[in-house]
Amino acid sequence: MTSATGTLWTRDALDAAVDTRFRAIDEMTNSLSLTLIRLMEGELQMDDNSPPSLLLRGPLRLTWQQDSYTLCHRELGISTVTLRPVGRDEDGVYYEGMLEFDPAIASETVLNAEMGNH
Repeated sequence: MTSATGTLWTRDALDAAVDTRFRAIDEMTNSLSLTLIRLMEGELQMDDNSPPSLLLRGPLRLTWQQDSYTLCHRELGISTVTLRPVGRDEDGVYYEGMLEFDPAIASETVLNAEMGNH
């Protein structure tokens, strides 16, 4: 999965990002801080090449509805994710995050790489 910044959102990169902070941003530019708890392998994957779904935890005070959001990470860059709330406990609200592949972003990133643009 290629992000708008050209970073690959691979299983290895996501595994390394467990216990780190992400920021989800909605279309009104509201943001929500999320922590990646773990990768949820196999549950909704179409094939071995599809990205794993993510289990993320946000604050208790706010629950976002299922929708597509921009997901940002300091090292991974920017991607689009569908978040849906899946539970809550004393630590926060849990969301399943399904990364979305954007062919336009991927094509632009590949073109920039081929042209030597960064």
